[in-house]
Order: sequence, then C-alpha cells, then structure tokens
Amino acid sequence: MGFFSFKSNEKLKSGADGRNATGSGSIKPSGPTDGDGGFSGSSGRPVALTAEEHHEGVDPLGYMSHLPVTDIIELYTSFRNSLQECPDLVQKRYFVSTVKTLSSQMKLRDFSEKSISTHDGTKLPIVKRVLREVPSVRSRLALALQNFCHVTDWELENEEIECGTGLLATLRGESSRLRSGHEVDEGESAARLIPRMDSFDPTHIYNLVSTTDKLPSMQEMAELIRRTNELLLQEVNVVLVSAPCVVVGDIHGQKKDLIDNVLAAGGPIAPCGTDAVPEGKPDDGAAKPTGRNYLFLGDIVDRGPESLGCLALLFAAKLMAPKSVHLLRGNHESSETNRNYGFLRECWERYPINSPGGGGPTACTGGNTAMDCVWELQSHPLWVLANETFRSLPLCAVVTGEAVSPSALPNCGKHREADRQGGLTLCAMHGGLSPFIAESLDGILAVNRFRDIVDGPLADLTWADPVSALALFSPGNVAAATTTAGNVGSELSDTNNGAPPQQQEGRFQHHRMAVQRSEPVPTTSATVGHVLSSRGRGHNFGEDVTLRFLRKNKMDFIVRAHQCVMEGYEWQHQRRLLTLFSAPNYCGCGNKGAILIVHERGDPELVQFEAAGIQICGAIAAVSPKPSPVPPKEFCS
Repeated sequence: MGFFSFKSNEKLKSGADGRNATGSGSIKPSGPTDGDGGFSGSSGRPVALTAEEHHEGVDPLGYMSHLPVTDIIELYTSFRNSLQECPDLVQKRYFVSTVKTLSSQMKLRDFSEKSISTHDGTKLPIVKRVLREVPSVRSRLALALQNFCHVTDWELENEEIECGTGLLATLRGESSRLRSGHEVDEGESAARLIPRMDSFDPTHIYNLVSTTDKLPSMQEMAELIRRTNELLLQEVNVVLVSAPCVVVGDIHGQKKDLIDNVLAAGGPIAPCGTDAVPEGKPDDGAAKPTGRNYLFLGDIVDRGPESLGCLALLFAAKLMAPKSVHLLRGNHESSETNRNYGFLRECWERYPINSPGGGGPTACTGGNTAMDCVWELQSHPLWVLANETFRSLPLCAVVTGEAVSPSALPNCGKHREADRQGGLTLCAMHGGLSPFIAESLDGILAVNRFRDIVDGPLADLTWADPVSALALFSPGNVAAATTTAGNVGSELSDTNNGAPPQQQEGRFQHHRMAVQRSEPVPTTSATVGHVLSSRGRGHNFGEDVTLRFLRKNKMDFIVRAHQCVMEGYEWQHQRRLLTLFSAPNYCGCGNKGAILIVHERGDPELVQFEAAGIQICGAIAAVSPKPSPVPPKEFCS
C-alpha cells in the first residue's frame, strides 16, 4: 500500500547512483495473496488480491501512518546501502530474505518484538531503525521494506542470470550484446576522448537552439549531456512536482512543435529573472503566466527530424532551472530502441566524424553510406553519452496542487470530498503500472533504472499500455485495446458548471476538466489485471489495476504518454487515466497534440493544438509508417 503525505516544493534527493540489476523472468498470476500489495512467495511473482482488497472503501492497513515521501526515500537509501555492502549474490539474497521475513511481522497491528527477538536479523541497522518507531509509523516503514524486497528479488534474479552463461544468459540478451558490443566499445572510446569544458553556459545553448536551426559544437553538446547526467544522478526514481505545472507527453524530435506549441501554450520553462528566453513564440498576443514547473513524460528523441535539438533544449533548460524542469524516461530513452528509430542516425548526420579506422560511418554493406543501413549503424560518441544520461532519468512523478497536511488525509475508508478540496494529487509516468511494484510508490522507488530497458518493472513503467476487459476478447490489436469506451470529445466537454469547453482565439483550444473526487471503485466487468503486451515488451494493465493504485496511494488520476491519440489526449478507466501526446501530426497521421496544465488552485486544464509545420518522421518513415512505435527487431514476436 502507498501511504504518503505530499508536500508542495518537496525536494526529493538521494544518492541514487547505487546501482543493482532489475529483475527478470516471466510473470504468472498464481497462488494466494499475502494481503500486502498483491505479492506472495520469495520469487516476487504477482498474485490476485483478496476480496477485502477489492471491496469498496476497505483499507485493511488503515492503521498505518501517512508519511512524507522523503521518509520512504531515506529508508530506501539505507536499504540499498546495506544491500551494496553484501559481498556477493548469496549474501544479498540472504539479506533480502531476512528483511522480508521480519518486515512481514513488523507491519502487523498486533506486532510484538518478542515474536522476533531470537532472529539474527534484529541486529541489522535497518531493522533496528524501524523498531524504534511508534507502532503506526513502524508498520508503514515495515510495509515499505517489504515492497522494496519484492522488487529487489527481481533485480537479484536478473543479476544472477546476466552473470551466468549458457542458454538462459543468451536468451536474456547476451546475443544482443555480442552483436553490438564491438561497436559500442568504439563509440564509448570516442566519447571518452571528448574533453571536458571548464567554462560552460547552458543559457547560451538554450537560446541558440530555440531561436535558430543550429546546434552547439560537439564538445559543447557532450558537456551539456554530461552535466545533465551528473544532475540526474542526484534524483530518485519518484520526483515530486508542485503546481502550477505543465505536463508534456511525447515530443519525438519535433522541435518546432516543442517551441511554437508546447512552450507557447504552457508559458516560460525557466524561472523569471533568468537571462534565457525559453517561452517560445507568443500565443497571438495572449498574456503568458510565469513561474510554472514543467514535467516531460519521456520520448524526447526518435521518429521526428530534430531529436538532438529537443535534447539540447530540454537538457539546457534542466541545467538552467533544475527545480522547475523535470524529465522522465520513456521507452525511446534506451539504446536498444533509439539505435533503430532515428536518433543514432541523426547523430551521424548532424555530427559526422570518421571512425578510428578511417572508414567513417560507412562500413556496412548494401548501401553507399551508413545512412542506408538503418539497423547497422556504428555507435556515435554523442549517442553513447546521451544513452548514459537517459539511464539516469527518473521513472515517475507525483504532481500536487495545494499542500495537503497529513492530518487532512483520511487514514482509512472513503475519501471525504471536504478533505480533498484543493489537494489534487496525480501520478505521472511514461508507460503505465507494473505487476511488480506492489501497487505502490515504494516499489517504483526500488526499481533499478540505470540500465537499458529489457524487462521487469522498468519495461512496464516505460512500455505498458492500458486495456479494457472488452478489448481482450477482440482478436488481438493494440488499437482496440487502447481505445476508450466513450467519446473522447465528450469526455472533456465539461467544466465545473457543465458549460462547453472554453474556446480561445488563436491556435490553442483550452478545456477545463472537473476532477472526480469520489472513491474509485473497480467494476467486476472491467477487471483484467495485467496481461502480456502485444508490443513484445512488458505488460498492459486493466482498469482494476489503475483504480486500486489510485485508492491505495490516495491520488486523483494517472497521466501517462506513450501512445499517439488523435485528439492529443484520451481518457480511460472511468476517467482516472489520461493519455497525453504532445507531438501533433506524428509521422504524418494527422493527430492533434496536447499538454496538461495543473493550476495551483482550481481544476486542471488541457490545451490542444495542431502541428506547427510539416513533420517528417525521420529515417524510419519509409520502413515503419505506423504511428505507434514498436520494439527493435530482436524483440518483435
């Protein structure tokens, strides 16, 4: 369960550069639940929830305290540090097993220290730290430890397989690494030869990229990427963002739309008083609000013509305003994907260099240049550096409106509308919910993000799509599974007083959205849980998963990206899940783009826009004209 109190302007920082591997293996619902978040057994496999968990308004662990996210982050930091002190995999597994066993006891309402007094694990510092707390806090921290352990089980299983040899290691990606290992080594070597810069001005780069078609020099771009990586390493998997905030979906290399639509509609991307001018072109003379935070949901690169321009603009903005600009990881922020869908090719086109052997990027057969060999390009040093930074991007964000004090949040049962007025809370990620996170933010905190996206919870958070129960009975297409049951236009035609959406002169259409404050109740007909994704990566999730996650974590709705929707936004799962796509006319499919503005007070607002110009879908347009990106060849079923 996720029991948090959210504070405005809360800064989430941790030594996030402690790295262990993400879990692996197949996922099969099975066995009885242990009643603490949908997991059972040492393998961490997800299982069905009990009837008590499904029951409307029932909070079986309501006696636990609501704690600030920073308290849970501090606990996870201690957990991770203790894990890293273990000398080998055997000791790591023993540590996790011990903590899991003790935490399952410590979380109970009627727990007594006498029940574990003879266990050697009571000597562990992290166990002693939890035992010092009052019962309600102790229970909440113990539950967090248990959720950490579920995710870490998968990480350790993955680590064991990747360190092994034979068939399992080959199936888990050794063949992929052997295919590209030599090329990656060359790119990494070249990247290390690019010297660091003592004097560096991200504002200069921002203004250069936002006002011209130029890019910084290779050395400047490398320094920009490296400094952004150093900054992102200080952030944890779940970042807190306070309203007012602009939430942005997929950009996919469409720099013109990023500047002329997203920033023009959303307002300045950096705090007032900076020397930069990051607000884009004005909205037909309309006054622009100032001081908004920005949250980008991932998929900055690939498909569009200016991935490097989008990367440079957003990385420079992040360095200029690290507390105001927040970047999450999408499925295209992974080398196995952006190697093949335009970003690597653009690096060679915009920054051509010769290879150490003198052959340049033309060493593949079947074409005159490497640009004719979309699937066989050598690694580029900037591409290598960029993907190192992509691995540091956080995975999830919590956006809050007015501050809500812990005492104002109910400890159990239904939310009272009076308790939640002005306390809007939403969860944001690129893809969706994973069966491995125990339906809590705790589990997301424990995911290892510092790797390429292959499987496990990292793949789900960046690749997952929402589905409905009815879609499962249609013969297998992603489009049907991701289409909302209602009419998209009518879903957002309401404001607080039922009036039609506000129309603004100019190229933007504004929709005020009334947030539902009632307790989300899963319906039996819509219960599907998690199913394997037809994309070939990760798991899709049903309405019941969305509603339980929101109820347990005391949130209003989820906003995610990842899918091209024709209106730029689309509601699903009883209007508790919003898909947001900010790249209009994506690959020429004629869709609108949209952003979400979360105001400090009052209802959120969706802003729609058409494409600012003709977008070319990069090198992949002729190869894969479908608007929905798919995994690289080796992952396609």
